Formats: sequence, C-alpha cells, structure tokens
Amino acid sequence: MSLLPRPTTLPSNAQLSALLDSVDELLMLVDVRGRLSFCNRSAHRLLGCESGQLLASALGRLDAASRGAVQAAIAAGRQDQPLVLRLADGRALVLTPRRVSGSGWALRGPAVVPLSDPLNVPMNGPINDPINGPVSGSP
Repeated sequence: MSLLPRPTTLPSNAQLSALLDSVDELLMLVDVRGRLSFCNRSAHRLLGCESGQLLASALGRLDAASRGAVQAAIAAGRQDQPLVLRLADGRALVLTPRRVSGSGWALRGPAVVPLSDPLNVPMNGPINDPINGPVSGSP
C-alpha cells in the first residue's frame, strides 16, 4: 500500500458525453458564435437538434415566437429565468438559460413534455403551479 496520494484522473470527453446523455434533462451548450457545441440525447429526441447547428435551426421544433424568445433572452443576458415556450405541436416546454464560462450558454429543461399543459401557462408567461401557486423565478 502506497502512502502517496493517487493521481487524479479527469474523465474523457466520451465519458462526459455518456454522463450527460444519461441525464433525464434536456441539455444544450451554445458557443459564442451561436452554434450548438453540445446537445444530449434528450435534446436531440425532443428538438431534433445536432451539435454544430446554429441555435435558430436547433430550435426548429419550437414555434417562431418561442425561438425568438430564447434568442432574445440570450442576447439580453437573462439567465436562470425559466422561459415558457411552445413546441410547434402546441405543447409547452420550459427552458432555462444559464451563462457558462467563455461567454457561452447552457440551456436546460425537462426531457419529457406532457401531451397536455398541466400548468396552463401562456407562452412566455409566469409559471403557475395549480397546487402551489406562482413558481419563484418565473418570467
């Protein structure tokens, strides 16, 4: 048995990707050029996005107003404020932008969107939980 500390091993890119793909949350990273540098399987499944796409293209399954709302929030530097968006099929999706190191952005949200809108939320309006009332930090 050695008394020397074991060297710390950093995870590989493949290991990090596998970890992020296993998360039950939609995750996307947007670089300073407005391109997706990463999207996990949940994001790909729900939004059809691919790494390397421009953000507007990656959000193609959202309605036009929702795509604009995401881009406006990023341009204005608004972070940690949930955005209530609409998929083209009418279902609500909540995405939360957060600035990450290097001027990029992370977008995260639920991996599963209900077929009906249990929160009955107007697009880009405040989130109102029918049991607990307004959700803190909603727009």
